[in-house]
Amino acid sequence: MRVPVFWLRELVDDLPDVETLAQGLTMGGLPVEGVEVFGEGVRGVVAGRILELRPLPGSEHLQVCRVDRGGVVPVEIVTGAPNVAAGQTVPVALPGSVLAGGRRMGAAEFRGVRSEGMLCSAVELGISTMEGDGLLVLPEPVEPGTDLGNLLHLGEKILELELTANRSDCLSMAGVAREVAAIFGCPLRLPSAEVEEGEEEAGDLASLVVLDPDGCPRYVARLLLGAAPGPSPLWMQQRLRAAGLRPITNLVDVTNYVMLELGQPLHAFDLDRLAGQRIVVRRAGMGETLVTLDETERRLDPTDLVIADAERAVAVAGVMGGAGSEISAGTRRVLLESACFNPTLVRRTAKRLGMRSEASSRFERGVDPNLQALAADRAAQLMREVAGATVARGRLDFYPVPVPPRRIEVRAARVNALLGTTLSGEEIAGCLKRLVGVTVSEQAEGVYAVTVPTYRRDLEQEVDLVEEVARLQGYDAIPSTLRPGLSVEPPRTDRQRVEERVRQALMASGLSEAVTSSLVARDNLQLWGVPEGSPLSRAVELMLPLSEGQAVLRTSLLPSLGEVLRRNLSRRLTDVRIFEVGTVFWPQGEGELPREPRLVAGLLTGQVGGGEWWSTRRTADFFDAKGAVEAFLSALGIAGYEFRPATRAGFHPGRCAELVVDGEVAGVVGEVHPEVQAALEAPDRVAVFEVNLEVVGRAAVEPLAFRPLPRFPAVGRDLAFSLPADVTARAVEAAIREAGGELLEQVRLFDVYTGGNLPAGRRSLAFALSFRAPDRTLTDTEVDAVVAGVVNRLEQNFGARLRR
Repeated sequence: MRVPVFWLRELVDDLPDVETLAQGLTMGGLPVEGVEVFGEGVRGVVAGRILELRPLPGSEHLQVCRVDRGGVVPVEIVTGAPNVAAGQTVPVALPGSVLAGGRRMGAAEFRGVRSEGMLCSAVELGISTMEGDGLLVLPEPVEPGTDLGNLLHLGEKILELELTANRSDCLSMAGVAREVAAIFGCPLRLPSAEVEEGEEEAGDLASLVVLDPDGCPRYVARLLLGAAPGPSPLWMQQRLRAAGLRPITNLVDVTNYVMLELGQPLHAFDLDRLAGQRIVVRRAGMGETLVTLDETERRLDPTDLVIADAERAVAVAGVMGGAGSEISAGTRRVLLESACFNPTLVRRTAKRLGMRSEASSRFERGVDPNLQALAADRAAQLMREVAGATVARGRLDFYPVPVPPRRIEVRAARVNALLGTTLSGEEIAGCLKRLVGVTVSEQAEGVYAVTVPTYRRDLEQEVDLVEEVARLQGYDAIPSTLRPGLSVEPPRTDRQRVEERVRQALMASGLSEAVTSSLVARDNLQLWGVPEGSPLSRAVELMLPLSEGQAVLRTSLLPSLGEVLRRNLSRRLTDVRIFEVGTVFWPQGEGELPREPRLVAGLLTGQVGGGEWWSTRRTADFFDAKGAVEAFLSALGIAGYEFRPATRAGFHPGRCAELVVDGEVAGVVGEVHPEVQAALEAPDRVAVFEVNLEVVGRAAVEPLAFRPLPRFPAVGRDLAFSLPADVTARAVEAAIREAGGELLEQVRLFDVYTGGNLPAGRRSLAFALSFRAPDRTLTDTEVDAVVAGVVNRLEQNFGARLRR
């Protein structure tokens, strides 16, 4: 919201200086993001009247203007402005003057003609960014030679407010003025609307029907006759420019002006272009279209609220008008719309059509349902003044359920309890009475009834009034105190404890945690080769997505990690080791909420190792991903798990395994398919895993608080077995642990060998076994007996032969 200070002075007396004003508004809850200077640095620009003009010899678009600059001999100035005409009064920058950006003017020569300065546009004066095609033509006579600094408000300050969504009342000069009056105690002078009406009745000229009172709880129309379209007065144009809008014509400018002044969006229709001189507020018909003011044909939806005449839609309610009923140079009769529309409908339609406007931004936040009549009267008053229109008697007004002011009870004790203050009831009541339109009456000792005007939509309950007391009293006046009682960290749930142990284990394994959005594109799984019929391809769709890239809720974490990888690769970071713990959403049956399991997923690619003198650099692969999974399973105390060869979409057919925990499939680990790797533009293999934490959480055991260090040494044995090639190392390890009994402390596979002197169809697996007793040093005899049992078990179970 842009707030021209020179306009604010018209509404508030005794306005403080700009620095104090900005500080006070910021501390009062209306943050001032910046202060802009209107026409900064421009000086020496005067009014000039164009007496005559002639073409510049040898040029097709340049003209020589003879300009009266006031009291001296006229000068000649060359210009290429397309809208220049004799008789115009325009800004003239003579030699020595300075334009926007510090551009200093001097005389110049064009094809032998000396040009004594420049005729200026609004852009060159630094007062607009949207009017660079032509001269700024002053709409009323100004004495040639008059310095335009004061007339154009050059050098005035403009405040840029960053308003929160709940303060829609401050999207207007009147709203900001009310806040300034409350914060600084300044006298307030809000605009009034005293309309002088003609003889003809509005109800005889047009009719109004509202078919959707939920979408349009109030609609007010004013009728104006005999309007004369033309430029609006300079004071109005400058206020519009300072607020960031472009002046168009007096009739349209009045609607924009009143919107900025009071916060009520308005729209002006050419009454003679409305079929049947009738306004119908309804939903759009199936397949109905409308050409809007930007000359674009819009296909409407039955959920869209439209303004129609007796035959067709003429505007998208609260968003934009239609080209078929717009104000033109031939307009003489005007129907002025001032309405209150359902914010949700306006937001949905504006989002779907991709049409955001100053009006829609206000309707989306909600406008005061009791403001429409005042705004219509104010606009009618101004149209009478600036366009010579006659205002028809009365209004067309649909307001079946008037909205009364809200009544809220506030307790002084509650205010002090929440703020940590010791304010008296009178001080609290005094703060609230500073709010314009608010009335306060004492119901009982320390209890007050507060009546809130309908434009303060953010004040709904007692705690909202407590916040008003805080900001008007001054946040710096609230003492810094600790709330009574001990600050105790709430206990973590079982799920949170499991996730924290998983995070710690993965970070200890060298992975970094990533956090990505739950909203993804509809085709996010296509790159991973997931077929359309797969359950993962069924996703929960958003009704109003912010963008195509955030249209559905994710069903897997891997595509999001893939995007993180691509972003890193685009920045030449090729060694990536990341994981994420997050929620996915799996749709259920019709009418049921989706399941929301928590998963952990990881991705590793590039080079690993080589950070120490004893290790070498190598490319991350399946076993690195598997090792990361085993690391967090170990941290959870889970021993009953195994990896089974598997085939999954998007994974390498020979480097993929399912994780099975206590007989239940918990996840997958493997390398991505070469086609997926190519789509990710990854130069090296990409190893990933994705595990359901609900499954592993059920098997997790609480970590031991303390385990004493062993007092007796371990005894090691390395055993190599020749086994059938289809026997998995996991099955062999499980058999070794079972046969080893309590004395077997650790089993580790350290070598896999094929070929050589081994028979076809067999391979060698070598294991390092560690034995230890808690109460004594084991003898060779004891260890040999256990080893013999292990060898015997493997011979029986797998046909293994011990290699010597």
